[in-house]
Amino acid sequence: MDTTERPVQVASGFEAQRVVVSGSRGTQVWDVTSGEQVGQPVSAEAGSVNSVSLNADGQRVAAGGADGTVRVWDAVTGQPAVQPFSGQVGSISSIAFGPDGRRIVSGGSDGVQIWNISTGQPVIEPISGQAGSVTSVAFSQKGDRIVCLILANGGYSLRLWNADNGQPVGDLIAAPDAVFSVAFDQDGRRIVSGSADGTIRLWDAETGQPIGQPITGHTGDVLSVGFSPDVRRIFSAGSDGTVRVARPRIIARQALRHAPRQHEPQAVAGLGVT
Repeated sequence: MDTTERPVQVASGFEAQRVVVSGSRGTQVWDVTSGEQVGQPVSAEAGSVNSVSLNADGQRVAAGGADGTVRVWDAVTGQPAVQPFSGQVGSISSIAFGPDGRRIVSGGSDGVQIWNISTGQPVIEPISGQAGSVTSVAFSQKGDRIVCLILANGGYSLRLWNADNGQPVGDLIAAPDAVFSVAFDQDGRRIVSGSADGTIRLWDAETGQPIGQPITGHTGDVLSVGFSPDVRRIFSAGSDGTVRVARPRIIARQALRHAPRQHEPQAVAGLGVT
């Protein structure tokens, strides 16, 4: 998909049949195979949308924005699925569904919150960003861990947390450059990140060590990334106005396959994969 204008963030689901794009003219679900729109676009809220996510079956969309509110709606009808809810994480920078579809994690200026979608209530106490702002969050496929990207003191780091009790797992992973988005692969062993230098990096989730060399392809910041469930594809969106798709065999050779889908230009505020 070629959006021609600057995307802001990508969130990933656990299948890869649909993507959701949120931009200056609202939020739209697309079929990955056909490139056709699914349902009607949802108008942009008064508070800008910073992040979007699709649940596992592609039937629900979640969005979070500068006003700190989480909104969930039906991906086909565009109607609200539950009442909007908000909490204690300030402006929301990133949002993601849990694999069971019953929880949402949001990250923002004041930390991380995990929500019960049905009740709109927090599942556990808010997780502190450790004196930093949480700019990206993602669930593992099992739903037992979340990975957070933390900006503090001018530097970026990755942190894993237990999703059931909010306790940290392992040590902080220092990132070599400004990082805008993170996501787990489907078995929870690898993490993908998108950086300001236009590269995509893979990390070992257990050791915190980088895997291979950075993957190039974008001509600007990589603002959002996500795996497909079979790890055959990595989706990424960048400030160069494109959504790109990487395949594992090509990843080893540091090349990206660009799969453009033409539609009317718009400023993209988020993209989710399911």
